[in-house]
Amino acid sequence: MTVRGILKALITLRAFPERLAEYALAAQKGKRNIYLNFALNITKHCDCESTPQKAFLPDIGVFASTDPVAIDEACYEAVKRLGKKFRGHAQITYAEKIGLGSREYELVTLPD
Repeated sequence: MTVRGILKALITLRAFPERLAEYALAAQKGKRNIYLNFALNITKHCDCESTPQKAFLPDIGVFASTDPVAIDEACYEAVKRLGKKFRGHAQITYAEKIGLGSREYELVTLPD
């Protein structure tokens, strides 16, 4: 691969998460949505991979919000409290920057 090809690939990799946030903003504009994150069976890699993966975290629970940025921030921080890290926090920050939502949230735990 040429240097130009490598640079193009790196730019694409950096831009992809931002484009996802922008597409999410466009898709939800003018709508009243409820977002659900099922933080269960969490694996190290994307669940879109075709190979089976083992969970590396205990189930955290189900999160619900009307703010897509707040719900992702809450899940990200819940994983972080367990001592694990995921890439992607820059995407959450960018989503807030473009007006998709706010990283501020109040976590309410319901009884089992």
